[in-house]
Amino acid sequence: MTQAKITMIAVPDLAKRWQCSRGFLWNRCKNEQMPASKIGDRWFVPMWYVEQQEKNSHNTELDLGKGQFGNG
Repeated sequence: MTQAKITMIAVPDLAKRWQCSRGFLWNRCKNEQMPASKIGDRWFVPMWYVEQQEKNSHNTELDLGKGQFGNG
């Protein structure tokens, strides 16, 4: 049996993963500051983007307030 690969993550789950607020990520999605798709009233972020950002992060905590994630 083949296991399905997860290709998208919901914003609330990503907020937990990155330890930031859902509102922060929702605003980033709405303002097209990160790739996202809205399905119904829910936003989803592609896993390739999540993994890319985590790979580019030089420490275990993502810097959500500046640089690639914020205004800085």
